[in-house]
Amino acid sequence: MSEIEETSKVINDDIGSWYFGYTLLKSTKLDITNYRIFKLTSWIKKRNQINEIIKKGKSIIIAKNEIDIALILGLETDVTNEEKSEDIDNSFSYIQINNTPEYLYGTTHRPGLKNDKELADDMIIGDKSESYFNNIKDKKGKDIDFSSILKHKTEPDKLFKIMKSNLNNFSMFELDDVLSEWIDFFKRKVLVSYGQDFTFRKKENSNLTQKIKEHEKTKDMIKRIKDILEKELTKKDVKGDIYQLLLEIKKNKNNAFYKELHWGTNLENDRTPNYSTNTDSLMGLRILINDVWGYDIEIEKYKIEDSEISGTLIIKFFDNFGLDDDDISKFGNKLNGDGFKAWYFIQHYNGFTKVEGFGKTCYQPFITQATVKEEFCFKYE
Repeated sequence: MSEIEETSKVINDDIGSWYFGYTLLKSTKLDITNYRIFKLTSWIKKRNQINEIIKKGKSIIIAKNEIDIALILGLETDVTNEEKSEDIDNSFSYIQINNTPEYLYGTTHRPGLKNDKELADDMIIGDKSESYFNNIKDKKGKDIDFSSILKHKTEPDKLFKIMKSNLNNFSMFELDDVLSEWIDFFKRKVLVSYGQDFTFRKKENSNLTQKIKEHEKTKDMIKRIKDILEKELTKKDVKGDIYQLLLEIKKNKNNAFYKELHWGTNLENDRTPNYSTNTDSLMGLRILINDVWGYDIEIEKYKIEDSEISGTLIIKFFDNFGLDDDDISKFGNKLNGDGFKAWYFIQHYNGFTKVEGFGKTCYQPFITQATVKEEFCFKYE
């Protein structure tokens, strides 16, 4: 093979190395195959000592022209190696992501927060004095009587018993043990250090996760996500380059995932599954997670084989296990409302929050999490 002549190119924006190799090959008259993209990309990465993403402003050494690219690919003018290259491509497999999941997309809502600087209302703790609980009204303007709760204001153990005995009626079947486990977890006081108000405990249970995965609302959500992923990865100018898609999501807020997974006049609301039917209530899904607060999407075991893209989606649904003012107005006067009143009082009564050293001890709400995995397989032309 004769010596390859080189030149350089300054990168105008972050770009996936696979996509860069593809665009470079596309600029020639050579046929484009996965194997050739891989071989050219590998040469570029090795020559420039880079990984999967090439940063903006970097000067990249590339082959000077089509003849030099052909030399890198091992092609000769007699076309015999062209045919050989096509044969290799038929059984070629290029794995881009191995065992480390790659973060794809996350909802605007983050765990426990309504924005980057504020706690979600149902995660606020110790913010109300005793007198406040004498003046709470429900949605119809009727007083919510906290007298049976206030008499135990120095007896949190009794309040937790009231909470558990009443709320168990909202989880009468398979998830009854999960709700009991959640209440016991809430009962463990924690020390929240100053400056760590946005740090939360997380709780996950395999039985709860399975029920969520089997739910039609979840299946609909997963299908929606897979449809977006397929549409974006099979575009002719992407051809399965996951890193090119990740860069697009990162630099463009109004990306395909954001547009499809938000709703409202200005796309201000996250699109999330909710579990609020009567069946969901009896099963325990409504009280354990109800209207999902948000989720994160990751991809693992990603690979390109011939013209087939495959991998596993990891969707981490999360919700805040806490109550806000709207919750108590809605449920405080309902049947078994004492359970909600005890819960709300334990969380918000300032008498249960004690300053200690560099923080405060409290009954802190936590994050319910359900990690659902779903395999995918797409073809592109």
